[in-house]
Amino acid sequence: MKQRYLFVLIAGAVSGLQPLMADEVNVNVNENDTIKTYNIDEVIITSSTKETNDLRLLPGSVSILSPQAISGRQIDALKDISSFVPNLYMPDYGSKMTSAIYIRGIGARSSGQSIGLYVDNVPYLDKSTFDFELNDIQRMEVLRGPQGTLYGRNAMGGIVNIYTLSPFNYQGTKFSMSTGNYGASKIKASHYRKLSEHVGISLSGYYDRNDGFFMNEYSDTKADKEKSAGGRFKLDWLINPAMKLQYAFNYDYVDQGAFPYGQYNTETGKVEPVRINDPSTYWRRMLNNSIYYEWKTDKFLLSSTTAYQYLKDDMKMDQDYTEKSIFTLNQKQKQYAWSEEVAIRSNHQKNYQWSFGAYGFYNSLKTDGPVMFKEDGLKDVLQKAFDDLVAGSPKAPQLTVYGDDKNQIYFPGYFETPTFGFAVFHQSTYNNLFTDGLSVTAGIRLDYEKAKLNYDSSVDSMKIGVSMGGRPVGVLPVETRLEGKTSQDF
Repeated sequence: MKQRYLFVLIAGAVSGLQPLMADEVNVNVNENDTIKTYNIDEVIITSSTKETNDLRLLPGSVSILSPQAISGRQIDALKDISSFVPNLYMPDYGSKMTSAIYIRGIGARSSGQSIGLYVDNVPYLDKSTFDFELNDIQRMEVLRGPQGTLYGRNAMGGIVNIYTLSPFNYQGTKFSMSTGNYGASKIKASHYRKLSEHVGISLSGYYDRNDGFFMNEYSDTKADKEKSAGGRFKLDWLINPAMKLQYAFNYDYVDQGAFPYGQYNTETGKVEPVRINDPSTYWRRMLNNSIYYEWKTDKFLLSSTTAYQYLKDDMKMDQDYTEKSIFTLNQKQKQYAWSEEVAIRSNHQKNYQWSFGAYGFYNSLKTDGPVMFKEDGLKDVLQKAFDDLVAGSPKAPQLTVYGDDKNQIYFPGYFETPTFGFAVFHQSTYNNLFTDGLSVTAGIRLDYEKAKLNYDSSVDSMKIGVSMGGRPVGVLPVETRLEGKTSQDF
């Protein structure tokens, strides 16, 4: 209540300095009242460390979600904004690992990203990190259309900017708890405090779980149980009126049943129930550290963002999505990345606005993704392929596929993909060109990126039995190894 009274007093002070038009506010006046109450809309303060235009005046399509809109619409994850932001869609592919964002139809599920995601000016470099809990968000911005000049090649379709709440904008404690059907329960808590006029801290955390929504008829258990937890710590330091420093630490954990897929029956036009006999799960740990520095004068705004990201996950998938033991995939990723961006832009009211910046990153990704062919896979896939091969040649030898002691074939695959790059960019805007309201914006960006691939794949548990006329001739071991290195410059 104290905050509401303070807000009204501020509104009254502003009204004393500038006349209020009747079509701008709603005025409730009572002849006997000594205090007038003005109901005004929520104010959203927007600012960019690189953009030379006001976000509201960009010659493009921009959506800005306020804290009131985020909480009122119960937006807890990026997937939830698909219903409220035009031309944006983030489908649920069955796990938090496959979290592609599509803007105006542009996006990628399995290859490199074409939509950029930034949280407190920190770029998220992999789609596996896109799906996380949104907690105490100050605002969200969605810029639709190419943003390559300021954000690079991963922003061909657009940009999603997320800004978290600062202890200088809000002080207090928040707590919420909810329960629902399907065993759903969620707890959120956060605390914001100013230690002094120059230092503030915030601490928040959450726990979320549910019992799943799809029944696996093979095991008579839910196929998509999920539990997740995480927390954020932020330290804000106002060094002086012109400088500020911010440190942020974020941790997120998820353990879920994944890929509850059912086969589509072309005859009935319906999706069959989930029937999988092998584990389909996804487990992830994600950590983000960042330091943000800002120096703001009446002529320019200089900012620096340094970030470290760590990701470790484990995905198990029944790749045939049936009750048969055909083949499975177990993919483990370990990723760490550093990024640094320094930007400086004009900060005045002149017609000419400018922005310069430099960006660099290093991303190390190690992937262990073995495939296991099991009993039904040997019989119905591999053996069938050999049978079809010799079916047209009666005199050809008969070939029989053998696996290990469990009649399985293990295909290991290990990949290392280190990537690094740097960029410099510039953007200029001239406002009120020839006439009021007409502006021209031009930009240029120089990008260099190098991607390497070290791969090692082999098989040594596969054997081929050879027989002629029903008589066994021998067993041939199949030992293959594929390894090497390659790289690509962009």
